[in-house]
Amino acid sequence: MERDQKKLELKDVLLPTHVKPSKYFVEITPHFESFSFNGFETIEIEVLSATSKVVVHSKEIQIKAVDFIHHDARLAATDISLDEKADTATFTFERELPLGHAKLHVTFVGQLNDQMAGFYRTKYAARDGSQKWGGCTQFEPTDARRAFPCWDEPAIKAVFEIALVIPKDMLGLSNMPVVSEILDESTGRKTLKFGPTPVMYGHPLSPALYTFA
Repeated sequence: MERDQKKLELKDVLLPTHVKPSKYFVEITPHFESFSFNGFETIEIEVLSATSKVVVHSKEIQIKAVDFIHHDARLAATDISLDEKADTATFTFERELPLGHAKLHVTFVGQLNDQMAGFYRTKYAARDGSQKWGGCTQFEPTDARRAFPCWDEPAIKAVFEIALVIPKDMLGLSNMPVVSEILDESTGRKTLKFGPTPVMYGHPLSPALYTFA
């Protein structure tokens, strides 16, 4: 009986296996004045069995739009439903998804929280003695879902590419080295793109932001 109960509980927290990810490209733009961030991600996926829904982990994130891309066809989600108890988001499409490789485009907004979980804000003293806001991440054990919609399970591994769109006086760090840096003088922000990680689960990812001072 106890073993059956554990199996039931495990089934309740694991995502459906109709779809699996292989690679994420995640772009984050933090806004320290509002303690929020804008995000966009492209997830390379494989549809393994018949379904018209994709279920991912998501917590304290507003998902604005989801598109399913297969070859040259684009299919927008007709419904985005959140389950706060299960920390999941379900994307429903008007018809069954074709089997095989495809992409998801997800646009979202998140919180730079003060809970030291997910993508959170942190205050530190700059060299001139002033107080500055920075951003750190803590994705273990199941808090990657606070930073971007994902399959937040250790058994589900993928490649991750991170991009940070940050004020030009900030230092951006991640697990991998910077492969490109583009400055937009009109916004005063720079886009840092980091190289792809090895195949891994999301917990060890560690983007961080600090100001030069």
